[in-house]
Amino acid sequence: GGLEPLVGTLRSPHASLRTLAAEALATTTQNHIKAQTHALESGAMGALLRVAGEDSDDEARAKALYALSCLVRGCPDAQKAFALGGGVQTVTRLIAHDGAERVRCKALVLAKHVFTQGEANMAAAVEFGAIVNASARLESEDVNCREAASRVLLDIARCVDFEKYPKAVDDFRNPNTMARIAAARATLAAMKDEDDVAANTETKVALDTLAAMFAS
Repeated sequence: GGLEPLVGTLRSPHASLRTLAAEALATTTQNHIKAQTHALESGAMGALLRVAGEDSDDEARAKALYALSCLVRGCPDAQKAFALGGGVQTVTRLIAHDGAERVRCKALVLAKHVFTQGEANMAAAVEFGAIVNASARLESEDVNCREAASRVLLDIARCVDFEKYPKAVDDFRNPNTMARIAAARATLAAMKDEDDVAANTETKVALDTLAAMFAS
């Protein structure tokens, strides 16, 4: 019976309590289908989407995104509820969040899981600007954020039906998108420190693949 009060606490007027409630929901539902099901029945999806999308506190938003990642992973019912609740639009918008970098990074991590969970999610992500928003995060100084952005872009490029969704081709071949990919690749190529090179290996592979896919 503990999930109902946790979900209720997401509506607390105190940001610190909303943050802790989201973190507790994340811990409880991660890799636990029974807890995921109970959380859905308790209204967790709508409450978490509201905090992630509308909260005035960026730490609460970041924890809500983390909780959403835990809730949808491996749970088809949660994935369906996320899509029906406008989750794809919310997470796409948060990739371009004008506040804390932490929110943008958590949104990218969640995006990697949900964008590829069905054609409808992928179509919505493209329609709401996921490619343009994620490409802008390639300019981040946070190595994890850059990696998450590059992997989201690569997942979209590999999974989207370009014939059905030509906007995806247009967004990838947009001069700003291609310039950001090129600039990020140049930055990685200029790295000399072995630790930096190692930390950016997956990002480099993703960016090189994207550049090859959309070369003129």
